[in-house]
Amino acid sequence: MDFFSHQDDARRKTSVLLVYFGLSVIAIIIAMYMVFTFLFFTFSFKINAQPLQSAMFWDGKRFAVVSCAALIIIICGSLYKITALKNGGSQVAEMLGGRVILPNSTDLKERRLLNVVEEMAIASGVGVPMVYVMNNETSINAFAAGFDLEDAVVSVTRGTLDNLNRDELQGVIAHEFSHIFNGDMRLNIRLLGILHGILVIALIGRAILRGLGRARSKKSGQAAIFGVALYVMGYIGVFFGKLIKSAVSRQREYLADASAVQFTRNPDGLSGALKKIGGLVKGSRISHYKAEEISHMFFGNGLRESFLSSFSTHPPIEERVQRIDPHFDGVFPKISLKISDEEKKKRIDNATQPFALTSKRPEISEPVTAPVSPDRIMQSIGAPLNIHMDMAQDMLASLPILLLESAREPFGSRADVYSLLLDDDSKMRAGQLEILKENADPAVFAETQKLLKFTESLSPEMRLPLLDLALPALKTLSLEQYQVFMKNVDALIGADKKVDLFEYTLRHIIKRHLAVVFEEPEKKVTLIYSVRGVENECSCVLSTLARVGHKDKQQAAAAFKKAVGIIMVPQADLSFLQAQECGLKQLDESLDRLARVSPLLKKKLVAACLQSLVYDEKINVREMELFRAVAEALNCPVPPLA
Repeated sequence: MDFFSHQDDARRKTSVLLVYFGLSVIAIIIAMYMVFTFLFFTFSFKINAQPLQSAMFWDGKRFAVVSCAALIIIICGSLYKITALKNGGSQVAEMLGGRVILPNSTDLKERRLLNVVEEMAIASGVGVPMVYVMNNETSINAFAAGFDLEDAVVSVTRGTLDNLNRDELQGVIAHEFSHIFNGDMRLNIRLLGILHGILVIALIGRAILRGLGRARSKKSGQAAIFGVALYVMGYIGVFFGKLIKSAVSRQREYLADASAVQFTRNPDGLSGALKKIGGLVKGSRISHYKAEEISHMFFGNGLRESFLSSFSTHPPIEERVQRIDPHFDGVFPKISLKISDEEKKKRIDNATQPFALTSKRPEISEPVTAPVSPDRIMQSIGAPLNIHMDMAQDMLASLPILLLESAREPFGSRADVYSLLLDDDSKMRAGQLEILKENADPAVFAETQKLLKFTESLSPEMRLPLLDLALPALKTLSLEQYQVFMKNVDALIGADKKVDLFEYTLRHIIKRHLAVVFEEPEKKVTLIYSVRGVENECSCVLSTLARVGHKDKQQAAAAFKKAVGIIMVPQADLSFLQAQECGLKQLDESLDRLARVSPLLKKKLVAACLQSLVYDEKINVREMELFRAVAEALNCPVPPLA
């Protein structure tokens, strides 16, 4: 299975979720009816007045009232949680008491974690996600959360930072990135919202019992019975919640483990982390009272073992280790929370030397093109390999330290973007600098001037990785700063009255990643399963890419025709559009609509887009950047070209 198949499988899991959800609702309604019938006879009916008859236990009107009440509670509970999670991954991380790690953190352990996440993101071809730490959790655990690539976050426990070495931490983060790519992240957050409805009855019962512990009255006995009854009925929801999470999540943990090993080519890192969970007294257990709600998201089982372990969201640690390390003898090393001086020194060394330094990559001048294999690029989408990790480490080691440091803080990240947009022509650049001097923050303007000599000499292939590194810091801007920043970006791009490929790509990626933080999230719509109905959008995107990849009009038309052959279906009408018919505005609108196509159709569409560019079997840096922007608009992560 490839990236697109995993995405499709994750979406089909939603059907399984809804079936189980329906069964749980029926069970809860039946339980509520039985309990309220019992309470009715207990408090409202004089049992000794006349013999009980079976007909008394069934009352259609009573069943309808109970059913309506249950459905209202469940639906409201689900809608409340879904609405509360509309901001995506950051909402989940903060719900568990997570603290965002600032991109410019100087804490050695936090810096090491950020370096690992940066490597993974650049190797995968995605923007660097925000990173959180759960400071109150001493166990070893982590999770990734979000709806899409642009709002994804990675969160780890303090115990993960304290107990894992760099290789083990890399294995855990690679596992979480696999969940991001395989569609698990979106599935898990939907699961969290929907299941809250069937758990809310138990939560109400628990709240009543807690309230009675603080306030006593004559009616507290009846209230206690009512609270216990709700809690018991709600436990049916807890049971089905565990069953649903197990059905959806268990096998996907094995998949994430396998993907992480493929990514890092270091099975000892991931197996070492799992072995330390087995040897740590607290293991992967999360103490936060909301751990039950997101138990299916964790790297390891975040709950206490119980008689319902067969419904656990995670396979046993022993089985996971055995699959990675067939020679594992089943004995976990005991992990002490006390850290030796030698280990402290080793961890400091690991944190201060985060990258495997290699020779710098040769600079690529703009006209140079390279032969390319479309099949290999398609296979790498959502499935980065160790070679991409090596490239990411090499890129980070090659970046000037001043650019690297500036990308990690709000002032410098804006300056990095501004300096990337400054024109090579001295007269045009002077006009752009005048725009910044009048409209940008004075400190940011000064930083832009300081960084300019470094971005001038930056090889083209290093520009998007620098932008990826800057995204977390840009997400920490205030709303006013964001609005000024985007206004300045647009002014710099429009200074010469035209938009080149890199300017379009840069703005598209920035807007996509920052809009989820500063603007109202887009309403989700039904998936599109056929090319019919989006012919104009497909024609626009493929025509644009064909013209970009081939200057000769006849060759561009031939590239378009071959690309259309990949996605063409009967009765669909795709045509090679004139340049004026598919400008940047039309391209943006087309990509927004095409982002809604189903995963398997998206696979054909992305392949067609790639074919439009590389009909001549060659590609240059600017063309690859544009393909990255198009693929990212379709939520498909493209690793750097190896």
